[in-house]
Amino acid sequence: MSRAAELQINALLDAEKIERRAVYRPGEVCRLLRISPTTLRQLCELAEQPESSCKPPQSLESFRIGCHRRIEHSTLVNWLARNQSMEREE
Repeated sequence: MSRAAELQINALLDAEKIERRAVYRPGEVCRLLRISPTTLRQLCELAEQPESSCKPPQSLESFRIGCHRRIEHSTLVNWLARNQSMEREE
């Protein structure tokens, strides 16, 4: 895990007043990353594509509990580290 990404996630958690946990709900992740639920779903769906030699760096691993999606803290940190240099499209 990237130390800088870990610090950034912790700062975002503090700013959004979200308790640090092992697993987050989609709404919390949307608030942290400042993305829409649709964008989050698209990022998660990229990670669910059949195994290929290389997944896109913007793909975000998640898992389901019943029909509810969850994202692990370590997954968020790794995602942020991979995507630090990516710029948001306007």
